[in-house]
Amino acid sequence: MLRTKYFFLQLAFVVHLTAQIIPDQYIVQLTGEPAIVKSAIGGDHAQVRRAMVSRRVAVRAQQLQVRQAMGSKAIVLDSVELVANALIVESKDPDALRAMPGVANVFPVYQIHPNLDVMSAVHHVPEAWARIGGQGSAGAGMKIGILDSGIDRDHAGFQDDSLATLTGYPKASDDEILPTLSKKLIVGRQYDRLNRVSPNYDIADHMGHGTAVAMVAAGVSNTGPYGLITGFAPKAYLGVYRVFGGENGDRGGGSAIIKAIDDAVSDGMDVINMSLGFNPVSRIDLDVFADAVDRASAAGVIVVVATGNEGPDAFTVSSPAVASSAISAGASYNGRFFSAGVKVDEQTFVGLPGNGPVPPQAVSAELKDAASDNDPTGMLCNAVASGTFQGKVALILRGICPFETKLNNAQSAGAVSGIIYAAPTLPNVFRMDVGTAQLPALAISNVDGFKLKDRIKAGSATATLQFSALAVVQDTKKLADFSSRGPSVDMGIKPDLVAVGTDVSTAAQSKFPAGSVYAKSGYTVIDGTSFSSPAMAGAMAVVKGARPGLTVAQYRSLLVNSTSPMILTDGTFAPVMVAGAGILNLDSAVATNTVLSPVSVTFGVGDRNPDRSREIQITNLGKDADTFSIAVASTDAMSAVVDPATVQIPAGESRKVNLSFRGKNIANGEYQGFVTVKGINSPVESRMAYWYAAPTYVPTKVKLLTQFLPISGRVNSSQTLDFVLLDATGVPITTETPKITVVSGDGRVGDLKSYDPFNPGLWEVSVILGPAAGPNVFHIESGDAKRDVTISGQ
Repeated sequence: MLRTKYFFLQLAFVVHLTAQIIPDQYIVQLTGEPAIVKSAIGGDHAQVRRAMVSRRVAVRAQQLQVRQAMGSKAIVLDSVELVANALIVESKDPDALRAMPGVANVFPVYQIHPNLDVMSAVHHVPEAWARIGGQGSAGAGMKIGILDSGIDRDHAGFQDDSLATLTGYPKASDDEILPTLSKKLIVGRQYDRLNRVSPNYDIADHMGHGTAVAMVAAGVSNTGPYGLITGFAPKAYLGVYRVFGGENGDRGGGSAIIKAIDDAVSDGMDVINMSLGFNPVSRIDLDVFADAVDRASAAGVIVVVATGNEGPDAFTVSSPAVASSAISAGASYNGRFFSAGVKVDEQTFVGLPGNGPVPPQAVSAELKDAASDNDPTGMLCNAVASGTFQGKVALILRGICPFETKLNNAQSAGAVSGIIYAAPTLPNVFRMDVGTAQLPALAISNVDGFKLKDRIKAGSATATLQFSALAVVQDTKKLADFSSRGPSVDMGIKPDLVAVGTDVSTAAQSKFPAGSVYAKSGYTVIDGTSFSSPAMAGAMAVVKGARPGLTVAQYRSLLVNSTSPMILTDGTFAPVMVAGAGILNLDSAVATNTVLSPVSVTFGVGDRNPDRSREIQITNLGKDADTFSIAVASTDAMSAVVDPATVQIPAGESRKVNLSFRGKNIANGEYQGFVTVKGINSPVESRMAYWYAAPTYVPTKVKLLTQFLPISGRVNSSQTLDFVLLDATGVPITTETPKITVVSGDGRVGDLKSYDPFNPGLWEVSVILGPAAGPNVFHIESGDAKRDVTISGQ
């Protein structure tokens, strides 16, 4: 997930943000509707596109009129016509632009700074491929637009000369890019001019993030140091929209994003992936990016967006993932991670190498316990007889003496490697400073150390020490702590679902060492909702390719409502504002005959006497009439009620049922669960998440925008702190005014402002550091919420 601070405010409210903006650049939103009508999200996309042609003429006419009226007030850099009616301009006088006839809003442009092997098994990808005729059909004919940092076009993951050449392609923003495209890479566009970086007329990935994302979505099978990897839709085409540029490939702005969405729709992409976002979010009716996503959906384009990496706090889903029509991706754990480790028989024990020599190859030898009659401690703090560990791996207990001493004693006694296991008082895996010791060694946990001791006691045990890239099985019933969580800005349920976002084995760029996702090998292992999102984008390409002719809303339901339950290690369902409907199951998405609308139900925020109801439409996509059973699953004290509980639906038709949530004097808190829908003839049980909150409106948490929190500053300088007050349900609280005080450092507290009319719940306070170097501690408090912030004066 790529992240930046993005305030969607009138210019007068953003004085302190000049360091984050692209100077003098603005998105000028006009009063007329764009060419795409948003109201048709669930309707006839072909009709929308036909109407788009004539409406585009009217949009261009209005834009021409405003361009001419601007005169010398602005230089027009570009325009957006389909998903927004806007001009991207340079101007020294935004107030003059705002006052012009035909102008609805003027927004500053902020910089954006970036934030499959086992993975495919977790999401039942091989079964889905088999159901549609094999891997060779996965995503066939589909076009996925990747809005990111570009692509390493020479990587093995993007070579497929077997693909048919599509009529009307390739397309490119520049003549220089056309020769670099291929049968796999059919569109290439760059936006360096809008991003105010020196133009490179190519789609080369200087960062590596885009390469990694594209591989997950649609890379072909290729083998790296971590094994064979294949994207979810290996037969899909790729459109590369390089919205980040600069020397390290990490410079981008909102104007490039909205222009690229517009281009991707115009270029005929079936699916758009955006592993990027903006925080804090604007109110939905002020968010031009969420609006652009909804209009792209109305034109028949499926849009998948990463929710962000600002978890585990609530109310952290970024824009445009908040868009109602977006498939918003959260992150869960992979089924394995890569680590150094010790393998005995078929069991792997996680280890960490010391800071000494690391052999390029694995070391295999018989294990021998350092504990003996001569050294019952097993710590090997004293020299032992020569040959004691000859040709063996010494198993040593941590404690008393330095690691250097233990390893030198083992090596002097003939050991080929060492394993040091943790003491009972500090039982976890640890890092070792081995000094000048030359013996290769790994550190393991206390529990694993005793397991190895038991293996030795049971007979001869051979250990293989792998110092890198060892696959270790782990539990998938966990959600990534970093994954952003709901409620969304409109109190909707986000994320919609989760997919693997940890320990993702994927491609990296191998040409620009300064890039943040660079590897000489061309492969890396990486975390983030950035990689959950392209998994879903690739999955959507597989589903759409296998089941053509449906609407975006129907495709969205096929993916979201066919999820597997996300059951955590303690046996409970994951909260809906953390995992949405559940974890991606591609096989179920291909197989299901049931479509639900909406894909989730939020009853919103209210008091302790709720009386709310929503209609759910169930559509039978099967070939025969079916009888559907509808139920509610919840562990809360009270749950929603569905009526009727069964409904018969002819093939190709829809019926509605009512979901209500009613109660008297219920306890404050969150109420959530799932509506399950199962047809007698349907192979898949569909799941829909619901949620209601009865907040206390007493703040319990100060949520700092930590990615922009000042760590240090010059003495006597002014700094800004941005934060949101949340109650226990994750709802932003504005009824309580926070109190900010100085704890130490002789600093001062300046103005406190609420941006709630624009960014829900957002507060900003200016603080002035003290006159002396050293820590300045400021205290934020409201209700039960308290937080200290330290800024170092320099």
